[in-house]
Amino acid sequence: MKYLILIILLSVIKPFYTKHQIGYNKDTCYSNCVNNKGLKQGIWKDYYKNGKLKMSSYYQNDTLHGVCYTYYKSGKIESSGMYKNGQKVEDYLYYNQEGLIIMKITFSDGKRKKLLKYYKKKVIYEEYYKNGEIDKVVVNGEEGKPIKR
Repeated sequence: MKYLILIILLSVIKPFYTKHQIGYNKDTCYSNCVNNKGLKQGIWKDYYKNGKLKMSSYYQNDTLHGVCYTYYKSGKIESSGMYKNGQKVEDYLYYNQEGLIIMKITFSDGKRKKLLKYYKKKVIYEEYYKNGEIDKVVVNGEEGKPIKR
């Protein structure tokens, strides 16, 4: 009876079973999970050869779905953003080596809505999009005030 229950449980659980993959390629080591169909599932982490985290992202059925972070070789954050069904959504942030935001891109339905570039914590360049195409560009001076539209 115990074996019958175990066989039934395994047959129900098996479709959700994930395998752990460990390996490396040219400059990246990785430790990740795939389901029984070989599709990426859950948190995926890639590492530089120096052991520092290179990327951490979340997959659902082989598609980016959730938070994604990338890192410089130093270990400091390089970018952060959110995916939904493989498309970037909300704000995607890019950082310099000192940890300051240098660019912010706002997405909606996988399309760019706005791009801002920063220098010394001030917006120096702006792009606004309509239907995924650039609609307006603003160039700002050092004080953050527009000098060209």
